[in-house]
Amino acid sequence: MDTRQDTTSATDPTLSTVATSDAGGLLVGCAAGFSGDRTDAARPVVDTLIRLGGPAVLIFETLAERTLALAQLARQRDPEAGYEPLLDEMLRPVLADCLAHRIPIVGNFGAANPPAAARRVAAIAAELGLRPPVVAVVAGDALVSPDQRARLAAALKEDGPPLPDGAIASANVYLGAEGIAEALRRGADVVVTGRVADPSLTVGPALAHFGWALDDWDRLAGATMAGHLLECGAQVCGGYYADPGFKEVPDLSRVGFPIARIDADGACTIFKADGTGGRLDTHTVKEQLLYELHDPAAYLTPDVVADISAASVTPVGPDAVRLAGVRGHSRPATFKANVFFANGWLAEGEISYAGPGAEARARLAGEVLRARLDARDRQGPLRIDLIGVTSVLGDDAGDALRRRAAGDASDVRLRVAANHPDRAGADRLTREVTALYTCGPAGGGGVRTNLRSRLGLRSCLFPREHAPVTVTLFSDGNEDAAALSPDGSKGAFTRSSAGSEGGWGRNGAWGSRRDPPCPVESPRLASRPTTASATPAAHTAHPAPEPSTPTRQVELRAAAHGRTGDKGDRSNISVIAWHPALYPLLVEQLTEDAVARQFASRRPTRVTRHLLPRLGAINFVLDGVLDGGVNDALNLDSHGKALSFVVLAMPLMVPETLVPWLRGPGMDHNETMETA
Repeated sequence: MDTRQDTTSATDPTLSTVATSDAGGLLVGCAAGFSGDRTDAARPVVDTLIRLGGPAVLIFETLAERTLALAQLARQRDPEAGYEPLLDEMLRPVLADCLAHRIPIVGNFGAANPPAAARRVAAIAAELGLRPPVVAVVAGDALVSPDQRARLAAALKEDGPPLPDGAIASANVYLGAEGIAEALRRGADVVVTGRVADPSLTVGPALAHFGWALDDWDRLAGATMAGHLLECGAQVCGGYYADPGFKEVPDLSRVGFPIARIDADGACTIFKADGTGGRLDTHTVKEQLLYELHDPAAYLTPDVVADISAASVTPVGPDAVRLAGVRGHSRPATFKANVFFANGWLAEGEISYAGPGAEARARLAGEVLRARLDARDRQGPLRIDLIGVTSVLGDDAGDALRRRAAGDASDVRLRVAANHPDRAGADRLTREVTALYTCGPAGGGGVRTNLRSRLGLRSCLFPREHAPVTVTLFSDGNEDAAALSPDGSKGAFTRSSAGSEGGWGRNGAWGSRRDPPCPVESPRLASRPTTASATPAAHTAHPAPEPSTPTRQVELRAAAHGRTGDKGDRSNISVIAWHPALYPLLVEQLTEDAVARQFASRRPTRVTRHLLPRLGAINFVLDGVLDGGVNDALNLDSHGKALSFVVLAMPLMVPETLVPWLRGPGMDHNETMETA
């Protein structure tokens, strides 16, 4: 069992003694991983950046796929709305120190209304009595012109029916890092964006600081994966990780947020903010590294196609890990575009049953609702869940619940949900659930209902040249705009109007500042290995046991850990060996067919396995397992977050000689036996 209780962070004196830096490094701290994240996260991150000194940036990632569409609807109701609603609470605690210590803030908290967010940032500074900040707005992601909408319609027709006129709520491309870099070069204190790729929030500052060319693919890829580790906030520091008895996380209620030190060659060291809880080690880093990745050799972003198949993850100190060896390939010729459109109504209702016969009464109530709710009122199935019996791991069609024999659960909550083309049909479902108070089985109580409009999602590719980027700087009432346009050679961008001299970056306003120390030793990136030469130590130092070796059957999670990510109707599930000696067992037993059988009730249309021997990991990509994805599924867990545990529950045959490397209750696990 993992019994670690160390809460050491970058303030540990053993780290301070090796706080040396290669010239030109950049610190990037993350203070938010989604809209609605904790607003007290930024304070320890900024305090750590100030303590370390040198060039540093604070990023806020607050824009999930659906968040932007909801923000666009808010802007339609109020022209000054549509940006991150927690903007004030996020910035007020740290804005003064960031301005005083010249730590630029970069955030996609502009959402559907970056200009309004910029005005609000300036107003916050005025209310706090601070100097007027230079606020930059990076725009161009919104596809609103007639020409853009025509091209968008043509692209959508290639893989589906056309959308009705007036149905589109928002249409945005994922911009890259160039606009952010330009804003920082021109001296922005705060950079406000709408839709940009999440890693680009980190790549932009690296471009501005190091002056990399836009086709320096390996360095861009390294910075991209640094951004990928940062973008989900606390996840790399032990959030979305803890599993008592298998993965202990100390002081989880005070889990820290991450900081990356990016070097000139694109490699990075990632650690967590001073004085915070959580843990950051090779296991948390590997889980986040593979989060929401499909092909690990081809992670597509607007800036670069990143390849982590030969990357190395190495512990370099308490709560500090180094990522190196990331390769890069030329960026895609197009942007990804997300189009959200009005798509009817979602209705949900719940009622509880408890005591003897509770499960039988809940099942009967579900049958009553199925009989009374006309299928013609719905778009798709009527989902019925028995929370506490079968819910999250069920399916919209109800196959899993039907296959499960009726039991004697004594505390059950019935939930029904359905999508409807109009509000009237949706409202009928909520009324029928409420009517169970007097018209249903005995002892039902605690009815809750929910009714909301739905947004559908279609994605397509959109030509870069038809989504020009603009950068506008605002300072004390003055406005300075510049457009970025392709130069037609290597996809680089040039300014069409001159910006202010002495902007942010190595040769700009910070040129005289000392380079930042790293809280751990930061070895230079060695020559990058090719995929072919990436031979795993596990295969040489720990050969597979002879067939005659005694074995025992265990749950997979005793030998490995993992995490689920989602994009649309596709789920990726990482499986990462606790020790290199266990990796060959995973490769041998966790086949595509075996995983497909484990998800039979979800009916995946395809299962793809990607091997990552350098990381001791396997990345599974499952298509068609999310009932349409977060915007369409009726599941309480529409992201499929729990699906990694479906894999981790699989049986694994382990030779007795490898049992000491297993984790979990009853296992005599010793972390000192582990290697990276």
